[in-house]
Order: sequence, then structure tokens, then C-alpha cells
Amino acid sequence: MADHIHGITHRRVLTIAIPIVISNATVPILGAVDTGVIGQMGAAAFKELMPPLFVRGHFWFCLVFCAWEN
Repeated sequence: MADHIHGITHRRVLTIAIPIVISNATVPILGAVDTGVIGQMGAAAFKELMPPLFVRGHFWFCLVFCAWEN
């Protein structure tokens, strides 16, 4: 009964949780697509695509750990 007093319902929780679950489920799919694209490109991938992927990975790594420092 206390849940209804504060306005927390299953519908509200699912409204927030379902998009989060879907976005988290797409992360491995993105990794598989990245791997497939690089695998199809062969040696050109290492020269052309690896630096941007490296920068992208470092950007998110730094963003997360800098946020935890503060």
C-alpha cells in the first residue's frame, strides 16, 4: 500500500527500465558489428579504422573515470 502513496507503480518502473534494458542489450551487438566490419576489411582496417576506435575507447574510459574522481 505504501507504494501507491508515493506514486511508484510497476508501470512507472517498467517505463524507465525497458529502454535501459534494450540499450544495454545492444552493446554486444555493436561489438559484434564492429568486429565483423574490421574482419571484412582485412589489413586496411588496422591502418584506417583502429586509430578512431582507439580514440573512441579512450574517450569513454576517461569520461567514466574522471566522473568517478569528482
